Amino acid sequence: MQYADYLTASLSDLNQALQCGDVTARELTDFALQRISEADQPRYNAITWLFADEARAAAELVIHAVNAVRRWSQLDGIPVLIKDNIEVQGWPTSAGSVMLRDVIAQTDAPLVTTLRHQGAVIIGKTAMHELAAGITGASSLTGFTHNAWLQGRSPGGSSSGSAVAVAAGYVPLAIGSDTAGSVRIPAAFNGLFGLRMTRCT
Repeated sequence: MQYADYLTASLSDLNQALQCGDVTARELTDFALQRISEADQPRYNAITWLFADEARAAAELVIHAVNAVRRWSQLDGIPVLIKDNIEVQGWPTSAGSVMLRDVIAQTDAPLVTTLRHQGAVIIGKTAMHELAAGITGASSLTGFTHNAWLQGRSPGGSSSGSAVAVAAGYVPLAIGSDTAGSVRIPAAFNGLFGLRMTRCT
């Protein structure tokens, strides 16, 4: 698999390529980081925090874990981005607000723990409408996120960066949160499928 293939590959395509040995988890991580480096600024502005070295180290660990158990999960080696109001241990949880930029998560959110156990490679956090309180993608921390397909148009929100990151080819999967349309609106505005998950009881 080449970089150009990665930009339009689905999660299933990438999973198959990994299992066939056509690409490694480290290469996929490097593809994702390359795409972000080339495209995010100033065009999309979808990324708040990026942790390249940590992501590359996690990708290397995926290979050892898979070899140890001799099986692939659907997310093993897949680069994933997380909305910036979801806790990732040791990373800021700024929720799009300059007032919260120094808040560092002490633990992983349960969702992040599950992603890690499934082998996902978390590479960074996505921009969002400040405090998840709107649908325009405006943030005092990062400014505005821009629609993936038409410059000058709204990306929707509040999970603006997560939707744009997938539509722009950064990653095949990004996590948002949705109380009143915060996943569904940006998914619709950027031509994607968005899933509002049910609450666990």
